[in-house]
Amino acid sequence: MAIRNTIVEFHPLLIAVATILISSCVQPLEIKTDWDEPPVVVHCVLKRIAVDLYKDAQYTTQTVELCYASAAGQDGFPNVQEAEVAIHCKESGETYTFINEGNGVWSSEFTPDYDCTYSLEIKIPGRETITAETRVPEKVSLFMPLGVMTPDD
Repeated sequence: MAIRNTIVEFHPLLIAVATILISSCVQPLEIKTDWDEPPVVVHCVLKRIAVDLYKDAQYTTQTVELCYASAAGQDGFPNVQEAEVAIHCKESGETYTFINEGNGVWSSEFTPDYDCTYSLEIKIPGRETITAETRVPEKVSLFMPLGVMTPDD
């Protein structure tokens, strides 16, 4: 009985604490989108092998997608129409120039090398140059129940 009385005594206190924790202040969030020029959104993923393990193909077409950020309340993202896009491999010295395919998509034909550092450079007229860098890791072996598989198998 003593335990039951203790719970009953704290019951109003628990309700008060829960009410304070659950309730919160609501404050309007103002997102400033009064840019002089909207920022550029870049989507680039270097792909080395096909995702489908049953295919024996490697990716040779690499793509870069470019669009402008949209303001709050706007639908869609306007595509970048004009840009110079290139990727440079630091180890081999190769530079791959991308061709504008339209609709904000640029493409180039190459398969990234393992253990190589790539730097992306995007020049849009009237804007600062956009740069990024990534490294393709060394070949990784996957251990599967039926044996060892490497990405090129």
